[in-house]
Amino acid sequence: MENSNEKARYQRANQLDLVDYLAKLGFEPKRKVGDKFYYLSPLREEKTPSFKVERKKNIWADFGETPQPGKKVCGGTVIDFGMLYFKCSAAEFLNRLEQSLDLPIETPVRPKSKNISPDAHQQDENKITIIKSIPLQHPALLSYLKERRIPFSIANEYCKEVHFMLYGKQNFAIGFQNKDGGYELRNKYFKGSSSPKNYTHFQFGPDPGQKVAIIEGFFSFLSYMTLVPPEDRQGEDVVVLNSLVFFESARPLFEKYKVNDLYLDNNRQGKKVTAYARSLDKKLYKDKSYVFRGYDDFNHLHCNFGLTPKKNRKLSP
Repeated sequence: MENSNEKARYQRANQLDLVDYLAKLGFEPKRKVGDKFYYLSPLREEKTPSFKVERKKNIWADFGETPQPGKKVCGGTVIDFGMLYFKCSAAEFLNRLEQSLDLPIETPVRPKSKNISPDAHQQDENKITIIKSIPLQHPALLSYLKERRIPFSIANEYCKEVHFMLYGKQNFAIGFQNKDGGYELRNKYFKGSSSPKNYTHFQFGPDPGQKVAIIEGFFSFLSYMTLVPPEDRQGEDVVVLNSLVFFESARPLFEKYKVNDLYLDNNRQGKKVTAYARSLDKKLYKDKSYVFRGYDDFNHLHCNFGLTPKKNRKLSP
C-alpha cells in the first residue's frame, strides 16, 4: 500500500502542467510553435531560448545544459525539472509542492472524478476538454472563493462553474472566460486553462474609454473589483492578461486609451513586462503595482490584509 501511495504521489506531480507551473515560478515563453513552448532557461542565464516544453507530452528539454548520464539531452518530467531547479531530491521536491499547495500530495477532499466513457478515450487525454459551464454552485468552489476572500456576488458575475475532462478524468473548477472563449480554470488543487488562450477585455465605459486597468490574473481582477469602489472605477475599462504572453498582442488595444494602469504581479516577469511597457511610453503606461507592495498581487494583498509581508500566507493555485 505504501509503495502504491508513493507511486500515486509521483504520478500526480508529473501531471502538473509544465507551462502553467513555469508561469507560477515567473517564467513565460519567448515563443510558441504548435504545442512547443521555448524559454530562456530557468536553470541558468542566457540570451537565446534553449529550453523547450512539449505541452502535449508534458516534458521539457534544455539544449544548453549537460545531459544526465545515459541521456542525449538534459530534460524529462516535472519532477526531473524540480530536482534540477531547486537542487534537491525527488522526495524533497514533492514536499516542496505539498507545502506550496501546487498539487495535493496526500489524497484530500476534492471535486469528484469519474472514469470517462470508452468513446472519449479516443480523444487526447492531455488536453482539457470543456463539458459544460453553469452558474457557480458547488460547495467546494464556494469554499475556495471564501478562502480567497472573493464575494460570491463578484465571482458569480464574472465566472462560471466549468466541468471538463483531463487525463481521462472529469473534474470541475472556477472558470474565467477570455475573449476567444477559452477558460482559465482554478480550484483548490488545480490550475490550468483550456484552448484557445487569450486575454479578457471588459468595456465599462465608452469605446474607447479614457483609461484601462491591466491586471495579470483573474483572481487579482476579482480582488480589484472587490476592493476598489465602483465610483473610483467610473469610465475605466479592464484587461485581464491571463498570461504575460498576451501583453504584446494586446498592445493595439492598449494604445486606444489615454492611460494604461499596470497592476502586474510583483515577481521577476511582472516587473520585466512593466519595465518594458514603461520604456515604450511613460505617459501612456503607469506602474500601479505599488498598491500591493510587499505582496504577490491584488489577491495576495486581499487575503493577507493586516498581516506583515514577512508573515503573509501562500495561496492555493
